[in-house]
Amino acid sequence: TERRTKAWVKRVLVGLGICPFTKSDVKSGQGLGDMGVPVANIMYSYSEALADGGENDVYLLMADVWGAIFDMISAGPSGKNGVSSILLSAPGFDDDFSLWAGPVFAMLESGVGAIEAE
Repeated sequence: TERRTKAWVKRVLVGLGICPFTKSDVKSGQGLGDMGVPVANIMYSYSEALADGGENDVYLLMADVWGAIFDMISAGPSGKNGVSSILLSAPGFDDDFSLWAGPVFAMLESGVGAIEAE
């Protein structure tokens, strides 16, 4: 899945210019130096959580998200293994974008703000 996700990043985000801060499938943060974001690696993560209606599915997705955030913070923004952004693939939620864009994003946004990890 990481290989497929990188191919998608290269084809869509880079190739079509969707994200102005991503110029390759390896590095991101270009043009964000004024905001304190260094050019560094993209960390690819994958969630096996499913959006099939089970009550724990969103919790599993959130655990995967926070695990990826922890890994990013642990890696730091500089050096060979430095990370400036995360791309979390959650294919189990592909058919439920409203869930992702609604309550899941709201929980992430409020959680990141609460720990001042912005």
